[in-house]
Amino acid sequence: MNRKVSKICMLVLVLGVAAIAIAQARPATAFDGLVDRVTAQEAANMKTLRQYTPIVETYIQDMKPNNELGEVPAGDHYFLGRVSFQKRLEDQSFVTHRGFTKRWLHRVTDVARNRYLPDGFAQMAIIDSSGFNRQNYNFHYVGREFLGSLRCVVIDVSPKKHVHGSRFLGRIWVEDQDDNIVRFNGTYVPQAANGSYVHFDTWRLNMAPGVWLPAYVYSEELGKESKLDRTFRFKAQTRFWGYDVGTAARESEFTQVLVDTNDTVKDQSKSTEDLSPVASQREWDRQAEDNVLERLQTAGLLAKSGDVDKVLATVVNNLEITNNLNIEPPVRARVLLTTPIESFAIGHTIVLSRGLLDVLPDEASLAAVLARELANITLGHNVNTSYAFSDRMQFPDYQAFNRLHFGDNPVQEEAAEKRAVEYLKNSPYKDKLVDVGLFLRQLQNRQKDLPNLIRAHLGNTLTLRDNGAELTSLMNSAPKLDPKNLNQIAALPLGGRIKVDPWNDSVEMLKNKPVALISPNEKMPFEVTPFFPYLTRLNETTVNDAEAPQQTPAAAPVNNKNRTPVNGSAKVAVNDGSSNQ
Repeated sequence: MNRKVSKICMLVLVLGVAAIAIAQARPATAFDGLVDRVTAQEAANMKTLRQYTPIVETYIQDMKPNNELGEVPAGDHYFLGRVSFQKRLEDQSFVTHRGFTKRWLHRVTDVARNRYLPDGFAQMAIIDSSGFNRQNYNFHYVGREFLGSLRCVVIDVSPKKHVHGSRFLGRIWVEDQDDNIVRFNGTYVPQAANGSYVHFDTWRLNMAPGVWLPAYVYSEELGKESKLDRTFRFKAQTRFWGYDVGTAARESEFTQVLVDTNDTVKDQSKSTEDLSPVASQREWDRQAEDNVLERLQTAGLLAKSGDVDKVLATVVNNLEITNNLNIEPPVRARVLLTTPIESFAIGHTIVLSRGLLDVLPDEASLAAVLARELANITLGHNVNTSYAFSDRMQFPDYQAFNRLHFGDNPVQEEAAEKRAVEYLKNSPYKDKLVDVGLFLRQLQNRQKDLPNLIRAHLGNTLTLRDNGAELTSLMNSAPKLDPKNLNQIAALPLGGRIKVDPWNDSVEMLKNKPVALISPNEKMPFEVTPFFPYLTRLNETTVNDAEAPQQTPAAAPVNNKNRTPVNGSAKVAVNDGSSNQ
């Protein structure tokens, strides 16, 4: 009997060993092959990413529960810098930031010091810089899903138990043509005792043939299950842009310049005579203006000229015509790429921030901001001819906020507001000034809780005074804010109107379909919201056109003569606050 049992045991052992050998010799599945391609492509994308130093902007809103509105802002923080994804993540800050410190890979909070860590937010652009492969991770097929026009394979990812260090835990979306990861959603583990890792949702865009680079990161910690200290209850948006702007872009443009060597080249200037004193002064002013605009654009802070500028110019045109203004040289408009709400005029160019354009609820409110800067131009407040000397533009990008400033002093501000209201009362927007006042009232209501959003770095902050200022009088004539009234939209959330191309810094107006609000907590004035971009692939034609040398003049000026105001032509009016990216 014992021999029989022994033989059976031996047979079982042999069969077990054989089964293991067969399993090990079994060819890899199709899913294994997909995982290998995905991890190899991710390694290639990481190598590509290290070639760039994009601008990274993080805007954080501390949140607190509200019985009627859900979560509402209770404070904010702002960081702007240029980041490099080399062996070690490095950045140069454009702003002196309070409530921030730089320590620890992946971590975004320092509970002991009650601070956020900006490097941790930038790090969310990367899944794992030191070993995203099958040796360190488990991969589980979930299914297929469309993101925009892309058909994606959805895979859950978790680190293996034996792997040390912080690793990604969550889900990835892989486009099914070249196996690029276009979105990943989750957190880093193991979670530290001080709860320094947060949950995030990262999106990449196709910015060059076969290259997907990070563009948006949304992160939040609001749930009861969060292990973060109660001090850190927040929502945050991190944006990347400026991958292909600056010196490299200008040098590539130079290599494609064609020079005509025959004798038929003629001077295209309008006059062969010296300029008059007044014309000379205007030309000098314009040189200072152009120097500043060029410097801001090469620093990655100013958007390329485009269709949005023309929309703004249309509203300016309406104000000029109805107030019989004939300004030479013509007024231009540009978009600052940053989130803080600000505006300014330099020479005859009006600049509005992306964040300001995002939150304006209607065309009348846009006209009010433009009217104030137009008043600065007609009052001659904004001419700083020292910028006409080119050496003043030779400074590192990160010093732009310290070297350039275009804000009004209190006397200028009061005069500009007074004239701006006069312009508005003569304009096509004169019957909609109540809406303007409502926006200003909402702005004042959130000013204390969101000081880093409602703050200028280069120009004028939309702050209201209690000394009978003209814009304050518009606010006082507006109805009281009614958070429960779904039809009263005083201001929009951030990210609802302007879309930035992270590759070349061009901007466009989003054309979102109106969405009916179902509860007051969907109004979210000035608030951070998640990102959901419509993902698409570049085609070769689009890329070639984008890389061709382009002239980028300001929006074409419109002559004041024989013009008529265009009601509604700016197409910025909305009827809800739900238009998010």
